[in-house]
Amino acid sequence: MRSPMVRGILVLIVVGLISLPAAVAFIRQWQPEVIVKGPGVTRKGKLSEYFSGIKGTANDPDYYLFEGSEPGGTMIVWGGTHPVEPAAFLAPILMTENVRVTKGRLFLIPQINIAGFSKTKIGIGDVDHFDIPTPFGHRRFRSGGRGTNPIDQWPDPDVYTNFVTGLSWAGEEARNLNRVHPGRPNGYLTEQLSFALVAMVRKEKADVAIDLHEAPPDR
Repeated sequence: MRSPMVRGILVLIVVGLISLPAAVAFIRQWQPEVIVKGPGVTRKGKLSEYFSGIKGTANDPDYYLFEGSEPGGTMIVWGGTHPVEPAAFLAPILMTENVRVTKGRLFLIPQINIAGFSKTKIGIGDVDHFDIPTPFGHRRFRSGGRGTNPIDQWPDPDVYTNFVTGLSWAGEEARNLNRVHPGRPNGYLTEQLSFALVAMVRKEKADVAIDLHEAPPDR
């Protein structure tokens, strides 16, 4: 036991055992939710169809299209701008799995800032997921952070200034989708996500666009 190598190996084993639960939780946070494509969905696609700059990145969310048999308006609804606000992304998931459209078109993006679901708010101690019992068993949903995972967008600037409004915030707000609209094609990943979303709104000539929010659990 006096050998430094033996002691080092033992220390590494102990550290590995202690770290294992955290490693498992970290990996599970990257596993996407199961979203059932409901009977009303006519097409599923990727937001990168509207801006190729986010294709293959961590922030290329799915959208679901519902088309009625009669002409009408076009609505785009998205949740998950802040993945720490559960009702804001559970509502469009519930709609995706159950809604039927008879007139016009409905685009649903349940988890717009998909990269934000892969981590929790730093230093807050939030739960990383929650379960909802259903007749088909428990469904697991991640509780994410407020912005894009810094692994996917780094480093933060000292100060983030929206290039359109001129408003400035702390640098971490560059990862907050709610601060970067209307986005730009050559900006941060979150700005590119915003640019793709705005491109969708414009190309599809949406009559109504709805961004869902609520208070996070700690409030």
